[in-house]
Amino acid sequence: MNTFAYISSSIYNSDMLRDDFNLKSSNDYDIFIYSFIYQLTFKKSKIFTLYETLTNIYILKKRKEEIFKLFNKTKLYYNRLNRFARKIKIKKYKQYDYATDLLMNNKLIELNNNILFTLYDDKNKTKYIFRISDLMEIINKNLSNAPEFIISPLKIKNPFNNIPFNNSTLYNIYFKIKNSQFILPLLFHNLFLYNFNYRDFKNNNQNIILNYAISDYYKNISFENKLEIVYDILYDDEYDNILHNIYIDIDFPKDKLLFPFEDILIYYLRTIHSSCFYTINKNKYIFMKKIKSFVKLNPNFGRKILRKGKYCYITHNKILINA
Repeated sequence: MNTFAYISSSIYNSDMLRDDFNLKSSNDYDIFIYSFIYQLTFKKSKIFTLYETLTNIYILKKRKEEIFKLFNKTKLYYNRLNRFARKIKIKKYKQYDYATDLLMNNKLIELNNNILFTLYDDKNKTKYIFRISDLMEIINKNLSNAPEFIISPLKIKNPFNNIPFNNSTLYNIYFKIKNSQFILPLLFHNLFLYNFNYRDFKNNNQNIILNYAISDYYKNISFENKLEIVYDILYDDEYDNILHNIYIDIDFPKDKLLFPFEDILIYYLRTIHSSCFYTINKNKYIFMKKIKSFVKLNPNFGRKILRKGKYCYITHNKILINA
């Protein structure tokens, strides 16, 4: 007899609980309730056993109510027993030898428990302590993975052993973040909505994932890569009717060239890499509006001029700098 069935049988046979089931003595016998307990012993799914019993047309409504009451009492004591056993079990776990957060900025022992998450690895009998913000960084990075803008979310893993978190751990992380002071990551929330099924998450969140990937790509690319994107814009035939008067001198300072485009590039990237027509059109509209405004205010941007016997460059907002 398994634990759940044993508890259920003990509750039913207890003289203290006879009144709950309208039985006069411990000798009173009900074939349907004992049949229910017997099924709990051999069937894997407790819920399915309960469902079969409650939908059985040959059992009276009154008996079904008693069986349901018995099931709820059993579940209560079963969960209490599990929690107690769990506490005893995890006390014996060893703590992973890592004293700081993943960025090595703060000692974990110095941080408030409200911003920490403790993971108990039953397989290795090890306790891991994470800073919640570190977990959020890992979650966003893995779920927005899109090399060359090809959507390919990765499973969220324990950074110390590279083993994917199981669903139970993911649920615990989700509710820990949700009940904390942190803002729950959108991608993680959407993964939760699909019961942590990565395939369903990928198929139904492609545009959101791609937008995150584009933003992350732009945040981390080098100065040189950003300059390449600026040149792509300047020499793109699609925008020639707007930028045809812009001429960039070959020796124009690269940092001055990039500066006015810093807030524009992200819209350009979303225009050329997004997969959703709405996102493309929305970002293209913003991009075109910003480019037109820039050209209107800076028609001579990037040019070298001679002023008072000295060569100067015209930068953003018509500011002159020495050549």
